[in-house]
Amino acid sequence: EILSMLVQRVKKVAAHLKSKLGCDGFNILQNNGEAAGQTVKHIHFHIVPRMAGDPLAFENRPGDMRELENLAEKLRL
Repeated sequence: EILSMLVQRVKKVAAHLKSKLGCDGFNILQNNGEAAGQTVKHIHFHIVPRMAGDPLAFENRPGDMRELENLAEKLRL
């Protein structure tokens, strides 16, 4: 029941991202355990915008905070 509610919200956020970013699709990730890349100990989902033809690669690196703040402002619901 709770997972169903979470998935519905993830789908809503993903659709919003797609409309704001103009991406062709997205990957939805949920990491479990340190070996899988989980760094915080609660459930959360990564919604990764994708463009047609971009390589499938996930990098864990710090982002540019100013760029991230601008993107956050653009994506607010």
